[in-house]
Amino acid sequence: MGRYVVFTADDFGAAEDANRAIASAHADGVLTSASIMVCEQAACHAAALARDLPKLGVGLHLTLSDGHAALGHAEAPRLVGPNGRFRRNPARAGIAYWFRCGLRPAIRREIAAQFERSERLGINLDHADGHQHLHIHPVIWDALTEECALRGIRWIRLPVEEARSARRSDAALGRRLEQAAFRALAGRCHRIAAVHGLRVADRVIGHLDSGNMDEARILSALDGLGEGVSEVYSHPGANADELRALTGALVAERLRELEMTPVAFRDLP
Repeated sequence: MGRYVVFTADDFGAAEDANRAIASAHADGVLTSASIMVCEQAACHAAALARDLPKLGVGLHLTLSDGHAALGHAEAPRLVGPNGRFRRNPARAGIAYWFRCGLRPAIRREIAAQFERSERLGINLDHADGHQHLHIHPVIWDALTEECALRGIRWIRLPVEEARSARRSDAALGRRLEQAAFRALAGRCHRIAAVHGLRVADRVIGHLDSGNMDEARILSALDGLGEGVSEVYSHPGANADELRALTGALVAERLRELEMTPVAFRDLP
């Protein structure tokens, strides 16, 4: 099959400065994909930039914690606060979404509303993932995969890192515990995705070193990638070192040396 790498920037739409950095990482570097927060303050700005970057793949960065909602408080009062925002803490949000079954219809409506907002922004989505990875919560994953299938989206992120990545990472205990939870859910997530005809990358790198995906970490990650599709994600809009890594010469050179193809999800075979 060959070795394909999708370089994704999360939090597209969070702020105009972040959007410009992400656009630069694509135009001047190896970035191939961005995940947009369609309800944040700079979403329209991000969509306008994306229209001028036709080779940039764009996906939905589904937000159900620490962000603005598509539905208003009046439409979903138990899901959305009076300020139009979700619960800030993703763990508390996840607990509420599991135990408060009455929230589940509102969650489904919110997911659909975020997709609809992306359509109004003129964005053709090619993948989906989630802010703070709350999308792998069973309640959310089930609704999101169903919505992706209805809308013809073929790819969804499952942020489980390989054992090799975990061994080399100096990630904090909290992130390692999150990885353990992701790994416990992975089998179920794979099965549900397959039922809906969705694909997941063979490997995903970025969670353990989130906020620290600098040049050295990306180069180390590339050296260990096998055949198939890999996703390397970061936050170049919020971190200058991550932006420099994506626009510097070394990562591009290493891709050529290793005969890896940087690609957007929509362009994968």
